[in-house]
Amino acid sequence: MRCIIVDDEELQVSLCKMLIQEHTNLKLGGTFGSALEALKFIKSNQNIDLIFLDIMLPDISGFELLSLLKDSPQVILISSTTEYAIEAFDFDHVLDYLLKPIKKNRFLKAVDKAIGK
Repeated sequence: MRCIIVDDEELQVSLCKMLIQEHTNLKLGGTFGSALEALKFIKSNQNIDLIFLDIMLPDISGFELLSLLKDSPQVILISSTTEYAIEAFDFDHVLDYLLKPIKKNRFLKAVDKAIGK
């Protein structure tokens, strides 16, 4: 599965990158510090299967990004708070909700949902 990371926190991006690189079924297609950068990339690259998406971003929120995508890839939301968990599942393509810092076992469980295991 080709995936991207959309998060403005370098530490979380590094952690997520490491977990993706360790997973045999994932290939990282890029990392983005803003939702608008990611939106441009997603619209021009139709082969993205999965987005690891932070909710609180500097330009527009992760939720706003999802609202702008007509045919969204699968999404695993990432947040430092549980505050948005219920709202997250209002979006059809959201598979899971991970809390920061991301724990490997929860990451693997979320990815298994995306793969369909």
